[in-house]
Amino acid sequence: MTIDLSIRKGEIEAIQAYLADAGIETSDKEASALLKVAMQAVLDRDWWLVIAKDLHLGYGLYATENAAVKAAVDNELALFGGLVVRAFPYTKRLDYVKENL
Repeated sequence: MTIDLSIRKGEIEAIQAYLADAGIETSDKEASALLKVAMQAVLDRDWWLVIAKDLHLGYGLYATENAAVKAAVDNELALFGGLVVRAFPYTKRLDYVKENL
């Protein structure tokens, strides 16, 4: 499932400035399309959370399971024990809700 992403003028300008620094000129339409593809890719990713076992709170997002495990093992969140769980991509959650409601 894709989401209708509203791209803001400031976001387009930020993409154009970044690309201009690399010597690439883009139109508003090109920058908007590039940003939509990038945002959709982020929404389609799996993410990971560390759940505090006693507090029932989730901390993250971590881009990889290893990063979440490392945060839990190194106790970087001062949780003194946490469960690492996968957070399904936003777009897959929307598909699940659509199919099951």
